[in-house]
Amino acid sequence: MARVGALTSARPTALAVGQVISDGFGSSMIVYIKSFCPWCKEALAWLDQHGYRYEVREVLEEPEAMVRMREISGQSLTPTMEVNGKVLADFDTGQLSAFLEENGLKP
Repeated sequence: MARVGALTSARPTALAVGQVISDGFGSSMIVYIKSFCPWCKEALAWLDQHGYRYEVREVLEEPEAMVRMREISGQSLTPTMEVNGKVLADFDTGQLSAFLEENGLKP
């Protein structure tokens, strides 16, 4: 799958792994990542640039997060997003944008 957009070199400093933040609709947006994953960094930067609030789960540091990610997506690829009972797995920022728009999720 082709990835789009510029890659960032580091996770934004505003994030704390495991920090729960509401998305403004009373639900929790969870992004499962691997800290070395360039597509994960790109996805988090995109969410930040567009004003989304979310919880980060680092699946290599949190075994229970890896188990949950595999349960909901059927795979171990990152980034994976879970919000409002819906899952977007192994995505690029174009797919992320479309997913959020299709599901009416705004910052």
